[in-house]
Amino acid sequence: MNMEWQPIETAPKDGRSIMIAMDIAPDGFGPRIACGSWQRLAEVWWGVCGSALVISKPTHWMPLPPPPPTGAA
Repeated sequence: MNMEWQPIETAPKDGRSIMIAMDIAPDGFGPRIACGSWQRLAEVWWGVCGSALVISKPTHWMPLPPPPPTGAA
Protein backbone atom coordinates (compact mmCIF):
# COMPACT_ATOMS: atom_id res chain seq x y z
CA MET A 1 0.00 0.00 0.00
CA ASN A 2 1.43 3.38 -1.03
CA MET A 3 1.43 5.59 2.09
CA GLU A 4 2.56 8.79 0.34
CA TRP A 5 0.49 11.77 -0.79
CA GLN A 6 -0.92 11.32 -4.29
CA PRO A 7 -2.81 13.72 -6.61
CA ILE A 8 -6.54 13.88 -5.78
CA GLU A 9 -7.33 12.87 -9.38
CA THR A 10 -6.05 9.37 -8.54
CA ALA A 11 -8.14 8.98 -5.35
CA PRO A 12 -10.56 6.06 -5.07
CA LYS A 13 -14.19 7.02 -5.56
CA ASP A 14 -15.67 3.83 -4.12
CA GLY A 15 -16.81 5.25 -0.76
CA ARG A 16 -13.80 4.16 1.30
CA SER A 17 -12.38 6.62 3.83
CA ILE A 18 -9.05 8.25 2.98
CA MET A 19 -6.98 11.18 4.22
CA ILE A 20 -7.57 14.29 2.09
CA ALA A 21 -5.35 17.38 1.93
CA MET A 22 -6.65 20.76 0.83
CA ASP A 23 -4.95 24.10 0.23
CA ILE A 24 -7.56 26.07 2.16
CA ALA A 25 -10.05 24.52 4.52
CA PRO A 26 -13.77 25.42 4.35
CA ASP A 27 -13.39 27.61 7.45
CA GLY A 28 -10.84 29.78 5.59
CA PHE A 29 -7.78 28.48 7.41
CA GLY A 30 -5.37 26.21 5.66
CA PRO A 31 -3.76 23.99 4.71
CA ARG A 32 -5.79 21.25 6.33
CA ILE A 33 -6.05 17.47 6.44
CA ALA A 34 -9.36 15.64 6.80
CA CYS A 35 -10.59 12.09 6.79
CA GLY A 36 -13.23 11.72 4.12
CA SER A 37 -14.68 9.84 1.18
CA TRP A 38 -16.19 10.46 -2.24
CA GLN A 39 -19.96 10.81 -2.15
CA ARG A 40 -21.13 9.51 -5.49
CA LEU A 41 -24.68 10.90 -5.51
CA ALA A 42 -23.62 14.46 -4.60
CA GLU A 43 -20.30 14.19 -6.50
CA VAL A 44 -18.30 15.83 -3.68
CA TRP A 45 -15.53 14.89 -1.26
CA TRP A 46 -17.13 14.67 2.19
CA GLY A 47 -15.07 15.02 5.38
CA VAL A 48 -16.03 12.78 8.27
CA CYS A 49 -13.49 13.47 11.06
CA GLY A 50 -14.88 15.70 13.77
CA SER A 51 -17.78 17.35 11.98
CA ALA A 52 -19.06 16.63 8.50
CA LEU A 53 -18.06 19.08 5.79
CA VAL A 54 -17.84 19.33 2.04
CA ILE A 55 -14.19 19.47 1.00
CA SER A 56 -14.27 21.98 -1.80
CA LYS A 57 -10.64 22.19 -2.93
CA PRO A 58 -8.88 18.90 -2.27
CA THR A 59 -5.39 18.59 -3.73
CA HIS A 60 -3.97 15.27 -2.52
CA TRP A 61 -4.95 12.04 -0.81
CA MET A 62 -3.40 9.02 0.88
CA PRO A 63 -4.78 5.82 2.42
CA LEU A 64 -5.61 5.77 6.10
CA PRO A 65 -2.92 4.05 8.16
CA PRO A 66 -3.72 0.62 9.55
CA PRO A 67 -5.31 0.58 13.00
CA PRO A 68 -3.13 -0.20 16.02
CA PRO A 69 -2.94 -3.83 17.11
CA THR A 70 -5.66 -5.01 19.47
CA GLY A 71 -5.10 -6.63 22.82
CA ALA A 72 -2.52 -6.08 25.55
CA ALA A 73 0.93 -4.89 24.57
